Amino acid sequence: VQLGQVGSNPPGYDQKAVVFYSSSAVIKAVYKAVDNYALSTGWNFVSVPVGVSSYLKASVWTNATSPAWHFQGTNYVAKDTLAAGAGYWVKFSAAQNYPYVGAAIPAETVSVNAGWNMVGSITNPLVVSKIMGDTITAGPFAYGWNGYRHGYWPTDSIRPGQAYWIKFSSA
Repeated sequence: VQLGQVGSNPPGYDQKAVVFYSSSAVIKAVYKAVDNYALSTGWNFVSVPVGVSSYLKASVWTNATSPAWHFQGTNYVAKDTLAAGAGYWVKFSAAQNYPYVGAAIPAETVSVNAGWNMVGSITNPLVVSKIMGDTITAGPFAYGWNGYRHGYWPTDSIRPGQAYWIKFSSA
């Protein structure tokens, strides 16, 4: 078996594999998104923007001081296992830049209910109007959390690593 070196990494990606050449197989490198996201002291409205090897809350947010709270229908539920595309309230004792490392998530399907839903992000920013435009309620319909002002703010895009309240007119 001969080891082959893969070319340079695309910006924002970290190579976690090499290519092995043999007479019977070629195994290609898997690129993983690596990005740092600013987390505030206290509560953060967050999501997992990459496909991680373990979706356990303790593995994703090792420094969290609270459960990962997700809104389901009429109440908040503590989640030990997270999901791509979902939003969570998570508390941290200190501000930090948090690295997310995992496979890029170019798209995700998320189940929603009519009314307000806690929604997470994918790897790249997404314009809210591109999310099933005919089922989103008219008006200011998407809100993110401003940790510095401790309040919600209307938004027109979903940013990686953050979570949002989005109001849908139907499921």
